[in-house]
Amino acid sequence: VSELVDFGCDGVRGKVTSKKDLGQTKNGKPWFSFILDDGATDIKVTVFNNADKFFNDVVVGQTIEITQIRISIKSEQSKKFDHCASTYEIGLKDQSVIKVVEDQVESKIKIQTKTINEITALDSTQAVNCILFVNNAFLKESQDPQKPWWNISLQAIDIEGTSAKVTLWNKELEKYQYTKQDLQKFKNQTIGFYKLMAKKDEKYGLQLQANGSTQIYANDLSNFEKAEEHIDFKNSAAFQGMVQQLKYMETSPDQRSKFGRMGEMKDVIGGDSIRCLALIFLNANVETATYVGCSKCKKKDCQGCDGAPTRKYFKVSGTMADNTGVQQATLFDNQAEQILGISAEQFSVMEPNDQQKKLQQGITCEVVIKHQAQNGEMREQARIQGLSKETNYTEWFQYKVNKLIGDKVGMM
Repeated sequence: VSELVDFGCDGVRGKVTSKKDLGQTKNGKPWFSFILDDGATDIKVTVFNNADKFFNDVVVGQTIEITQIRISIKSEQSKKFDHCASTYEIGLKDQSVIKVVEDQVESKIKIQTKTINEITALDSTQAVNCILFVNNAFLKESQDPQKPWWNISLQAIDIEGTSAKVTLWNKELEKYQYTKQDLQKFKNQTIGFYKLMAKKDEKYGLQLQANGSTQIYANDLSNFEKAEEHIDFKNSAAFQGMVQQLKYMETSPDQRSKFGRMGEMKDVIGGDSIRCLALIFLNANVETATYVGCSKCKKKDCQGCDGAPTRKYFKVSGTMADNTGVQQATLFDNQAEQILGISAEQFSVMEPNDQQKKLQQGITCEVVIKHQAQNGEMREQARIQGLSKETNYTEWFQYKVNKLIGDKVGMM
């Protein structure tokens, strides 16, 4: 595949990494497409001629050789749907021949990778290759039994220390015999990704997702350029420092918020958020701790999500306090999950006594809060903007020292 040109070539050899189901054109003519990969480059093959005949000859995982092919440079329209690395595309003719070959395709060219910063700088949705160090992994699955799905989100950093989230869907993971129970297998691993889809979103930023063409190399970087450099880096003290920082940052409140105390909230109403170290007590009313809402927009009475299924969400009232003041607050789903360690769905199936015990606890957390005035009245309620159970006490000690020094200077 990597040696193709659009003249003088009659055949190609590669491994079938994915295949679309047989479909029909607007004229009712059958067609399908598949991806061919030689380990260094991949290319899309589209079949309109004799699609019924060729469909069963193409099997995912087999290495095949195709002769008497049609090769052309990808058009701008094709690029919108074809994210393969090759600048060409292939079509089959009536007289094309597909033959399974015994020898496996091996990469002659090492896979070149990009850093997260280089991927972020790309202008459009593209397939990218990268090596990432996975720090943590999270499972998410459908609450709708009619539409079952699950995915694993990886929290990772690259060799420059830039973090990113990678979403691996069940269809791609099942190709590698991964199940929902294999979550721990991804943690603390170095993984090479070939052909991750990189997309930038105004709301969520950079998104990296696997698709049918993605290949996952767990702890096997032999096909990648600069593999030894990444292996050496993982064993370095610099890498361990970056991992510790990521563990704190991935759950911590916004670090740009200034340090403060509960008693200072009245001075920042309508102003900036403040970052506090507080003890949180939850309201132990089990009946009001959860609600049923739309799985898309989270609203109780959703009217605009086209019959999306419902699910349970947390909405727990509580009290936050430090040695300078007390504030009433409401913890919504993600925040309550961090405090309780379980989802609202898991909470809802617990025994009532266990639910009560779960809510009856006081937890020290780092929170970012903002005092709001409602209907023009200054009410004693704060909105939680960020929350973390993992507290950097070194930073808080330094803040307290600076505060004491400042107070002392002010008294002189």
